[in-house]
Amino acid sequence: MIERIRNERLGECCEVYRHSSGLDILFVPKKCATMHASLIVRFGARDTKFIVNGEHMKCPDGVAHFLEHKMFARPDGSDANDLFSALGADANAWTDYDKTAYLFNTSENASESLRTLIKFVSEPYFTRENVARERGIIREEIAMGEDDPWQKLYEQTMCAMYGRHAVRRKICGTAASIKRITDQTLWRCYNAFYRPSNMYLVVCGDMTMNEIIAAVDEPLNDWRVRAEGTPSVTRLFDPDRPKTVRSSVSKEGTVARPIFQIGWKNADLPIDPQQRLRHETEMNILSEMLFCRAGRFYHELFEAGTLSPTYSYGYSTLGGQPGIAHHIVAGEADDPTLVWHAYRDYLNEMRRTGLDREDFERLRRVLYAGFVAEFDFPDGIADLLCEAHGDGHGIFDALSILQNVTFEDVCALFERSFDLKMTVFSTISPDHRNGENNKEEQ
Repeated sequence: MIERIRNERLGECCEVYRHSSGLDILFVPKKCATMHASLIVRFGARDTKFIVNGEHMKCPDGVAHFLEHKMFARPDGSDANDLFSALGADANAWTDYDKTAYLFNTSENASESLRTLIKFVSEPYFTRENVARERGIIREEIAMGEDDPWQKLYEQTMCAMYGRHAVRRKICGTAASIKRITDQTLWRCYNAFYRPSNMYLVVCGDMTMNEIIAAVDEPLNDWRVRAEGTPSVTRLFDPDRPKTVRSSVSKEGTVARPIFQIGWKNADLPIDPQQRLRHETEMNILSEMLFCRAGRFYHELFEAGTLSPTYSYGYSTLGGQPGIAHHIVAGEADDPTLVWHAYRDYLNEMRRTGLDREDFERLRRVLYAGFVAEFDFPDGIADLLCEAHGDGHGIFDALSILQNVTFEDVCALFERSFDLKMTVFSTISPDHRNGENNKEEQ
C-alpha cells in the first residue's frame, strides 16, 4: 500500500512504499524537465567491524568506497556508466561514513534508467584482476587528498576531536589499507549489506509511484531470488571518549597562508530521531546567529584584516550516534591564534549579553526559505529525502520544527553549547623548510 504524506503549506506530497523485497521507495512527484533517483545502501566507511551469522569480521579502512568503485564493473569489461549514457542518463555514486549512494539524473527513459539502477547494483562483478587494477585508481584518489591541505586539516581536527571513532579515518582508506582489500573482502561486505531490506530508493520527477514500482519490480524480485537468505548482521563500533578532546593540534603543510579550524564537539546528541532533528535545527539557527558573514564575529575580524574571505562554519552529525556531532568554524588567517582568542572572547561576551531576538527571527526565516527553495529542484528534494529517511524522520518534519522553534529554545541551547573544554583549535601553517628549498632551487 502506498502511504501519502502531504504538506499543505508547501503544496508538496511525499509517497512511501515498502516493496516485498524489503526496499523502501520514497517519491516526490514533480512536474519538471529532469528526474533524479538515488539508491542508498546503509553501508559506509564506519562499517569495518561486524558480525555476520555469528562470525566476526574486520575489514580494512576504505572498503565501502572501494566497493562503490567496483560496483560499476561489468563482466564484459564495460562500465555501468555506459549503460546509463546509452539511455541519456548521467550516473554517479558517493560514499559517506554511514551510507553509499548510486544515483542518476535524466530527462528521458526514466523507467528504463530505474531498472538499470537496480540491476547493476544487484549484479556485482569482482575478480582478483579487476580489484588489483582498481587499487591503482583509488591510490591516485588518495594521493589527491594528501595534496589537499583543507582535507588534511579536517582529518587532523577529527583525530583531535574523536578518540577512537571511525570518523577519524579516511573514507577512501590509505595506500596501506587498500592493499589488504581483495575480491573476497568485497564479496563478504556485499553479501552482508547489499540487500534490498538494507537499502532505500528516493525518486523525484514527473512520474507516478505505480510507474516506479513497475520499473523496479522485476529486477528486485530477481535480486531476491538470487540472494541466499537474509544474513544476521550486527555492526560493531569503536566507542568514542565522549567527554574528551585534544585542545590544540598544529602541523606544517603546503599552504601559502595558515589555515585553521575551531571545532566544538557536541557529546550530548539526542538518540530519538525527532529530538535529534529538533536539536540539529536549533543548532543550525544558533550557528547562523553567532557566525554568519553578516554577523559581528566575522565582520569585525574581516574588517581588521584578521580573517580572509575564505571562511566557513556549520554543524554536522553522523547517523544519530551518541557524541558524533560537532560545529566547525574554518578559515584562513595570517595569525590563526588571534582568531582563536577572538572566538573565545566572543562566546564569553555573548553569554554575558545574550542573543538578539531580532537576529533569531530573521535567520529562522532565512533557513525556512532555504528549506522551501530545495523543493524547486529534483536534486534538492532527493537530498532531503535521503537524509530524512536515513536519520529516521520525514521529509517535512524539519519545516514544522522551523515554524515552531522559539527564541527561548535557542537561548537554552546556547547555554549548554560551545564548551571551550570540548573545543579543538587546529591549524596548518606554511612549511618554511619547503619554502627555503624552493628559494634555493630558484
